[in-house]
Amino acid sequence: MLLFSSFIQPFVSVGRLTLPTYGIMLALAFIVAGIIFYLLAPRADLPRPDAFNVLALILVGGVVGAKLFYLLTLIPHWKKLAAAGWQAVLEQ
Repeated sequence: MLLFSSFIQPFVSVGRLTLPTYGIMLALAFIVAGIIFYLLAPRADLPRPDAFNVLALILVGGVVGAKLFYLLTLIPHWKKLAAAGWQAVLEQ
């Protein structure tokens, strides 16, 4: 594990843009899974336009659910956060 630690880059810089590698891999995984789901949808008697709608709902639900889960995990720290301001939490 230590052998590869020097090769692990948590961020990729492209010009002035810095992207986290986790986000890139997550987006890539969603795109590949979405393409596979879209192509295989007719086998399950699901029209392709409906498959696209399902993918959009999954994406929105995942983002909203992740943010809600993040806020719920902060419950023990709400007093500190209320003093610091919720805007700082929502920006993360």
